[in-house]
Parts: sequence; structure tokens; C-alpha cells
Amino acid sequence: MTKVLKSVYIALFVLLTQQANAVTVENSICGLVKQSQELAQIIIKSKGQKRKSLNCNINLAKAAAKKAKQMAESERIAHTLNNLTANEHLAKFGIELPHTYEILGNQVEAVLGGEQYPQEAFSYFMTSTDHKSHLLGENSFFRDQDQIGVGFYYDEAKKYEYYWVVYITSLKKDSDPVNGPYHVKFVFEKPKKKRERFKRGDTISRRVYKK
Repeated sequence: MTKVLKSVYIALFVLLTQQANAVTVENSICGLVKQSQELAQIIIKSKGQKRKSLNCNINLAKAAAKKAKQMAESERIAHTLNNLTANEHLAKFGIELPHTYEILGNQVEAVLGGEQYPQEAFSYFMTSTDHKSHLLGENSFFRDQDQIGVGFYYDEAKKYEYYWVVYITSLKKDSDPVNGPYHVKFVFEKPKKKRERFKRGDTISRRVYKK
């Protein structure tokens, strides 16, 4: 093997190693454990994903992991837990949401219990109109959200055993006012089918701004 060819092989090996390490680091930012990392990548790489970009956020991943554990401890699958809404839970972690997000609402969270594997969890989320719209950015409000963090917790002694939390949100911008000049009221359209249920904060059909 010539010195030139050997140098090329070494350079290629270093490049591939760096890329593999970059993927590992990116996955670890999406979630704290393998299961949450895999679900994050499934969401990001889904063929139905409407967002141009979706970036892993370690703070969201930590908040999601904490919420998943809390759901297991309470044996409940709920957006409001320990008297905190989903938005309040993120605020407690020091995550600043856009000023148009109601503190007592939920425009950021999808939760699930009982599914063991990441693909199963994703498939189940896709059966819900509300969660599908949020995770895939199917309307303009959700499409603007570009940060993701996923949490997973397992406890065989608990009711659902497997607990999943997905946070996808925008973050507060420097240009946002300290105290938003508007109160944002989220208005929900009536479900097209009788079996579809709209829960507060799950699906945002349109926004009405009032001073």
C-alpha cells in the first residue's frame, strides 16, 4: 500500500469516526436513554414530518425524563400532573417558552403509557389526530416549533410499565417582550367525527389575539 493511499484510508477512517461520534452526541441530546433517543429520531426522520428542521434539546430531554418518571410514580398518563400543566413543567425547568404560550396550557407535550418499543409508541401517537398534528408539525403553529426532547421511564411494578413524554416547542426569542402585550386564546374547532375528542392544549386550530 502506498503512503498516499494509506493516508487517504486514515483520513476516511477519522472522518467516519467523527460522523459516528456526532450522531451519538446528537442522540444523547435528544434523550437520556436509548429508548427516548430512538423515538426522537423516528419523529425527526418520519416521512410525514412537515418541519424543515427539528433540533435536539438536552434541557427538554431532561424535563421529559422527569415527567415520565413522575407519571410512573403517580401511575397516571396526564398533561397536568402534580398541579403543574405541561407549560408550567417546562417553566419549572427554566425553559422559557414564547410569550404567546399560555402558562396554564399545553402546546408542547405528548404523553403515552403502555407501549414498550419506540416504534410502537410512535405508531400509537399517530392514531391520535391531536398528537399526530403536534409531532409532525401539520399546522403552521406546530410547524414553527423546532426544538425536541424525549423522555422514557420503565418500572414493571407500575400500572403502565412504560412511560413516554415528547416535548416539541419553540423557545422564547430575545425579541419577545418580557410581558406579552397580548392575551392568547386558543379556539378549538368541533371534531369532524364523533369519536374524536379535543383536549385542552392538544390541538390548536387557530389563534385569537386580544389586547
